[in-house]
Amino acid sequence: MSELFINIVISEPDVVVLSQVENPKSYKRPYKKSISGCKACKTRKVKCDEQRPVCANCKKRYINVTCCEYALHSSKSSKKWSTSSRSSISSHPTETLRLEKQVSLKPSGLNESNRILELRLLHHYTKTTCGADSLEDMVPIISHSMWEISIPQLAFSSPVVLDALLGISALHLLALQPGDQSLAVVSRTYFDKAIKGQRDSLCSLSVENAEPLLVGAVLIAHHTWLAQHLIESPHEHYGMSLQTYQMCVGIQTLIRDTTPWLEKYNFRPEETESGLDDDVRSNGFVKLALDDMTLLSAHFYDNVVPPTDSDAYRVTSDELIKIYCLVVAQTCEVTRIEQEIVTVLHRLPARFLELLRAEEPLAMALMARNLCLLTFFEDTSKAWWVHGAGEKKVATTAVLAIRKSMPLEWLWTMAWPMNVVSREIKLDLSNY
Repeated sequence: MSELFINIVISEPDVVVLSQVENPKSYKRPYKKSISGCKACKTRKVKCDEQRPVCANCKKRYINVTCCEYALHSSKSSKKWSTSSRSSISSHPTETLRLEKQVSLKPSGLNESNRILELRLLHHYTKTTCGADSLEDMVPIISHSMWEISIPQLAFSSPVVLDALLGISALHLLALQPGDQSLAVVSRTYFDKAIKGQRDSLCSLSVENAEPLLVGAVLIAHHTWLAQHLIESPHEHYGMSLQTYQMCVGIQTLIRDTTPWLEKYNFRPEETESGLDDDVRSNGFVKLALDDMTLLSAHFYDNVVPPTDSDAYRVTSDELIKIYCLVVAQTCEVTRIEQEIVTVLHRLPARFLELLRAEEPLAMALMARNLCLLTFFEDTSKAWWVHGAGEKKVATTAVLAIRKSMPLEWLWTMAWPMNVVSREIKLDLSNY
């Protein structure tokens, strides 16, 4: 029997296999071409000892060589790396390490372009609302620093608020950059998502989602208000404005339903004193406004106007005169005056709303006289969600739309509001 020898065959790093061979002289280790050697040895077709960071051949052949270049297809060679070898290579300034497996730079399911767009819209919203005056006692309610603090905080936990925030931010950015029409599509997309989410969530109103739903409703109402004046053509009929009114009615209902949970939103605005005292009557702006209203009100009691319509027009006229007095007297904050202008429909008879919806000339003329008053505050107010932005401001767009809808025989009724939005009639505060 031939003598047995123990031969050690290394088939894997750190794995020792014992095999028996009969004659060590007759045993020849089969040649196996190195597939994990450095590129220099492969090019020269010499055996590489595969030492890292530099093999023995390259140490002899090259002067001051610090590392070899290895292919990345073999996982065996990577196991031979020692900690010192890795640190040695990584410390070399000219060496570039390549990962064997690509690392994804974005989470699964997240569209990178959408992420960048949303960051842009969030930044724009923050930049344009921080430092803005809080609109106290507003309907929809804007108190408690809602636009600066409450809305962004709720957006992180409520998809409805986040979608509404992104939608109204895109709408405002569109007004400032009208050349980027893609923003109109983006704004509408987020608005539609917010509407759908709001409707679905209202079916399960609870203490947990009460505040996000209320804040979301406020944003949706303001989005509707701005969309009419920033996107829609000024040549459209102004009857569409009642959509905002209807949404505000829904907000009032939501406030009432959530009162047990959100007491802070159930406010009662104080009555503001406003009247035609001698100082107010002597004001130049008020004189012109009263003369215009006298001319217009002469048609309230025309033979063809039913008594119920005449009463509705008279109540509306009295309400506008009160707002004129507030504008001139400056006895309250500008935000409160803006509130009175924007929410005037909530204080008018239901019959007037029907006349406005039917586009009766006198109703539209009175509405134009109310909205044109926003012109006096759009240059100083920070409430872009009320006034609009850029070249399209709510007051101008609304008056132009109403004038376009006015029958030819009633165009004279638009002279006063047109002069206000064109700044030909200015606010006279010389007596105050």
